[in-house]
Amino acid sequence: MNAPNKPANEFKIGNIKATVWRNENEGSIRYNVTLSRSYRDAEHWRTSDSFGRDDLLVVAKLADQAHTWICSQGRDSRLDVSSNGSASQRPEVATAAVAANRERLLRAAP
Repeated sequence: MNAPNKPANEFKIGNIKATVWRNENEGSIRYNVTLSRSYRDAEHWRTSDSFGRDDLLVVAKLADQAHTWICSQGRDSRLDVSSNGSASQRPEVATAAVAANRERLLRAAP
């Protein structure tokens, strides 16, 4: 049986958590984020991916923190495969999508 995939990083504010997952596929690294809210139902702790009005600013803050961390990792970095078959991340190789997204965010900023 395969060991469960461990998160690359987690950010938490109160009972809301953003979990960052690292995925390697065909020589590139991609990151995905899941958001969850913990709550107590009688005597058991449960999680939900549904958020109320008062949770939304916290969700936005956590999404911003996850985005900042992912961008610092080199979001779509290519892998450099050495002669022994091991892969190492080359963050200096960035995609045009990262640059375009950064440019879009800078234009949208107040």
